[in-house]
Amino acid sequence: LLTIPSTRMLTIQPYMVLVHLVSVPLRDALKESLESDLSTILEWGKSNLVTFNENKTQSMIVSLKKGSNDKSLVMDGILLDNRESINNLGIDIRNNLLWRNHIGSLIKRASRRVSVLRKIRHFIKAEHALILYKAQVRSILEYCSFLWDGVAHTHLDMLNRIEKRAFRIIGSHKVCDIDSLCHRRKVAGLCVFYKMYFGFFSDELSSAVP
Repeated sequence: LLTIPSTRMLTIQPYMVLVHLVSVPLRDALKESLESDLSTILEWGKSNLVTFNENKTQSMIVSLKKGSNDKSLVMDGILLDNRESINNLGIDIRNNLLWRNHIGSLIKRASRRVSVLRKIRHFIKAEHALILYKAQVRSILEYCSFLWDGVAHTHLDMLNRIEKRAFRIIGSHKVCDIDSLCHRRKVAGLCVFYKMYFGFFSDELSSAVP
């Protein structure tokens, strides 16, 4: 993605994603190619009694070039709006491939749950509070972390502060002697790389390994 000036991402809710990589001079050809793909998908849907909702279909161009969202696609006669971001399975993907907004969303959600943990802490044991932290807070802070683990350290530090705040509420150093978020993110990334390298994923992902 870093070597290609523009990427078009199209999601057809809720499960289908089309991604095309293209250089800037080929955008017109890309538009025709994507609309041809959409027509093929619609024809398949008619043959299999499946209806696609054009109002829930999103289009986004991933590019650092200004004015790159000027090519709108047409699906079944309806003009699709280009989006600056697409939320796919809880991941906020922006057209500049920055994760600031996504990290901010994680922090807000996790902070609210930590506040709830603080209110009920004196009703439960430290062991039970740790279980709640793992299930309700940590699961948010590390969701799909292998995608965004390369963000600036300032963003990762904000996630680590949420973890430290939860540990202070739990209050037991012995109970909180668990792997840190940083360590778990590294392990998750290595697990994904291992599966890609040894062909446990699709051929498209496995072929991306140098």
